[in-house]
Amino acid sequence: MSLKVEYVSRLSDVLAPAVEYLRQPVEIFAKQHIVVPTAGVKAWLMSEVAKQLGTSSPNSQDGIIANVEVDFPGSLTKFLKPQVMGERDPWLIENLMFYVLDVISADAQYKPIIKRSGGPLIAARSIADRFDRYHVRRPAMIRLWEQDKATVSPTAHNPNVKQLNATDMWQFELWSAVRKRIGQPSPAARKPELSVKTPKQILVIGFQSLSPGQIDALLQLKDHLEVHVVLVHPSSAISQKWNVSTGSSVGLIPERSPSPVLPADIDPLVNSWLQGSHELETLLTSQDINATHRASSNTQAKTLLGRMQATVTHDLLASEASIRNDDRSLVIHRCHNLGRQVEVLHDALLHAFTDLDNLQPHEIVVICPNIEATAPYLEATFARVLKVAGRTIKLPLVVADRGIRQVNEGAELMARLIDLVQSRCSVDGVLSVATSPLVLKNLGVNSEGVEHWYRYTSNANVRWGLTIEHRKRNGLDAPELSAHTWRNALEQMLLGALVPDATKTFDALGVDALDDVDLSDIDEISALIKVFNVVLTLSDLSNQNRTVEEWCAALEAAVVGLCGENCDELAIPLEQIGALRASASGNTVVVPYSDVASQLSDMLSEVPGRQPLRTGAITATSMIPLRGVPFRVVCVVGFDEESLSSSEGEGDDLVERQRLIGDQDSRLDVRRSLLDATLCAQDRLIITCTGQSIKNNQRLPLATPLAEFVDFARRLGVGKHPTNKHLSAIEVEHPRHTTSVRNFFKDLVQPGVIWSHDDVARQAATTLGDPIATYPLTAVTVGGPIVLTPDLLETIFNEPLEVYLRQTLEMFTYRKIEQEVPATIPLGIDKKESARLAKDLLFFNATHPSQVAIDAWDAEVLRSGVVPPARFGDDAIQEVHELVQAMQEKLAAMSIDVAELASVDVDIDVAPGIKLIGAIPMCTQEKDMIAVAIYFKAGSKEYEYRPALSRLAIRLLIARAAGLSIKKGYVLARHEDWPKKQNHIVREQTVILDPLVTQIIAQERLAALCDMARTALVSPCASFGKTASADDQEMLNEFDLFVSRDDFHESQEFIIFGGEPEYGDIFHAKSPILGFWKEHKKLFTFPKRDSAKEYLVS
Repeated sequence: MSLKVEYVSRLSDVLAPAVEYLRQPVEIFAKQHIVVPTAGVKAWLMSEVAKQLGTSSPNSQDGIIANVEVDFPGSLTKFLKPQVMGERDPWLIENLMFYVLDVISADAQYKPIIKRSGGPLIAARSIADRFDRYHVRRPAMIRLWEQDKATVSPTAHNPNVKQLNATDMWQFELWSAVRKRIGQPSPAARKPELSVKTPKQILVIGFQSLSPGQIDALLQLKDHLEVHVVLVHPSSAISQKWNVSTGSSVGLIPERSPSPVLPADIDPLVNSWLQGSHELETLLTSQDINATHRASSNTQAKTLLGRMQATVTHDLLASEASIRNDDRSLVIHRCHNLGRQVEVLHDALLHAFTDLDNLQPHEIVVICPNIEATAPYLEATFARVLKVAGRTIKLPLVVADRGIRQVNEGAELMARLIDLVQSRCSVDGVLSVATSPLVLKNLGVNSEGVEHWYRYTSNANVRWGLTIEHRKRNGLDAPELSAHTWRNALEQMLLGALVPDATKTFDALGVDALDDVDLSDIDEISALIKVFNVVLTLSDLSNQNRTVEEWCAALEAAVVGLCGENCDELAIPLEQIGALRASASGNTVVVPYSDVASQLSDMLSEVPGRQPLRTGAITATSMIPLRGVPFRVVCVVGFDEESLSSSEGEGDDLVERQRLIGDQDSRLDVRRSLLDATLCAQDRLIITCTGQSIKNNQRLPLATPLAEFVDFARRLGVGKHPTNKHLSAIEVEHPRHTTSVRNFFKDLVQPGVIWSHDDVARQAATTLGDPIATYPLTAVTVGGPIVLTPDLLETIFNEPLEVYLRQTLEMFTYRKIEQEVPATIPLGIDKKESARLAKDLLFFNATHPSQVAIDAWDAEVLRSGVVPPARFGDDAIQEVHELVQAMQEKLAAMSIDVAELASVDVDIDVAPGIKLIGAIPMCTQEKDMIAVAIYFKAGSKEYEYRPALSRLAIRLLIARAAGLSIKKGYVLARHEDWPKKQNHIVREQTVILDPLVTQIIAQERLAALCDMARTALVSPCASFGKTASADDQEMLNEFDLFVSRDDFHESQEFIIFGGEPEYGDIFHAKSPILGFWKEHKKLFTFPKRDSAKEYLVS
């Protein structure tokens, strides 16, 4: 028998030897065996082979491949039957883990390792992983350990073995104890024999590297069958330069040189890129394996991408040559974040479809260093339907490489349940399990029921803890404090549903009935109680250590209890539980719940989801499955430093301690992945990265491998960017937003092209980015009278841009930071809740002035859980009472009774076609009325107090224009410095509209204000900080100060005008925005200070 090893320059070149192998005559029922590195290579190879074999006619591509078994690297040893106990190999990691567990749990010397790892099963798994790596990467060392020799691995350079350090002896001793317990030779020491399934031939194809264990397997197989190996080595030319020659050291691996000497007449990046191939040659030569290069064609390269490929495969040394201006075969797109990268990719692919003849979606691949982070952006962006030149376009895309949790609801539920039981059981944690589609289906709860659950838990003020006992296990021993627990909340819900609405408190039960719940909600509450019971049962079991088999049974019962016995989606998680139970069969070591939770979580994370790697759509995947597979267009998305970083090895790992040829090196692997993307791209390579700061728009350095790539391109003749001397001609800097006007003008993003294809985005950019109207807005024709309200006028005067965003663009501009309900018992209340309570108490006191009523109000607030328990709640309630008392005193001094405040209706014909209809709120009812404004939330003076003064000025202006007897306004607000400073609890101010402002003048000003409102509704009247209110000569300076602030990207101006607004585009002479602010300045004259007794507005 024989072993034949060949090199081909690219993965696409393995097709010829594969077809040759499959064309060989074999027995009619004999299977042919091919071993490939990844599922992506398998899918591509079978698809391409079917175009040449088994076709209906010589010119057709409709072949069918049958009786061909395609396996992956781990299957190399399956053709040799190992000497194992029955069908259960004790040296497989999942089984080895429990033999290690037996040993370390019975020997006190391993307690520090268990403690450092976090638990006995976690430690056992980690050690089993390490031992398995030794078997594969250091077989020579393991053979010596089998002989009871405690050494490091002998190498080709140092065949005389070296004894282990004293600090490493524990690994040898533990391995020996495990070996004795198993009673079977380790994989490296087995004497394999032929299996009944051993074929006469196998083809190993498409690998870039081989481990020592894989080489051992090939050397053993060659004695029994014909083995043909086709490896990918990009350059036969560089092999001739290297001329690798090393002495024979079969069974021993050469050591890796920390600073290898490589030929100087090779481009440094080519040397770096192909370092892995150099090590492969060295490794094979050391094992007396001769490899030859298959001849490859060297076509004349016409594009930058082609020249780069030719330099790697044939030329080896970069030489400058002119690059055509329209050469877009290789482009690096600098963006602000990952989401923007995907948007840019979408546009770049639309350009590719325009530029490349007959390009099809399945000829495009998107590879991502971090597919989990990128996948949501890809799915959202490519789901969009664009309107381009009157046509609708949607690019089909499939994310092929997702974990099982992302594609299987049962796996995701299992993972959430595992995590929940070892948590504090927060609101979001419990409801994330309860709202799983599988749980909802089993319990018969619809989306309305889910909304009720969230409302119930919010009203019951759940924070954390299933029960008092559960809290105690999590560190809070407070037997009298049941507030904010799930049990307390569920009892409130049940009482609220079952008892009359008038019954509120059940002192015997220590719980209140929840408001806004009735008998019709009982089924939803019962369903939530079922979830609670399942979680509580599993949580109670976690009090004690149990065997892995017992934990598996408990977890299986829990997940089946949530989803029902007939839930098909549970097949995968139950399969993982079954696999763990089978490996633990007969093991009697008890372990904590956290250990089993960690192991099952890891198992679920390792299970791949569906991998539709060959469809008619664009395929998106991680860097591995389709690595090297040829595509016309290859896109690398998210090639950033944080996505490329790798974890460091453990300090006592003997593989990391002693680096040998062929060992994995993350730095080499990252560079090789970029090389593979470059070589497998036939027409175009598109790379996106985060190259600009989202905070201040500053340029960011490229990841080191990408920076080296750009330098390589420069050596090939790529010059400077035509408009940015800091960039190369293959780099493109993109604006922050899709609606930036730069996207819709030629040459402003990428030379020679209009970047964006999206007609909707173009329309938005035209509306938002450029001067909008240069004609008087009063010339706008309207179909009927425009109706405005007093509240709208107040908001337009104070926040005109807010009105434009909310009403005109229908954008909700409040940037709520989505946070989970904290799993803590509150020890204070926030300003918003304090303001709500103060307002409630002020108006409650006005109608229920007795102390008995006030005491009842306090008791109800304390029981509700809105305020903290015990003495913490007392402080919060006291603060509310002090604020309300101070306000009552001020209101009494003004003879204002809040119980008597009422709105005053207004209906004014302001001008032809404009009506003002609405009400002035909170007015006293005597002859000379007072318009009152009360604010309870302490912020800066500019947040509530100062805008309140201008709001009252507008209310007085409306009243004067309408002829109403509202003579003054009164503002009462919590002082922004209280309670930190006790000088003042509240601020108050009386606002008066100058008597010189007659009714006619008031009507004229009101008409001007309504004209301003019409402008603000169609134009984004942004103030840009102090720009709008500054003197003419200071406006530009204030504008620059505002847009250069670090927090500019958080402003409403940023939403409308993007990250690079120009002063002249916004505040030009005919700008309606500038006109609005000029009218704004003329409408009122406000006092420079508000310290006077009366605030006179003229």
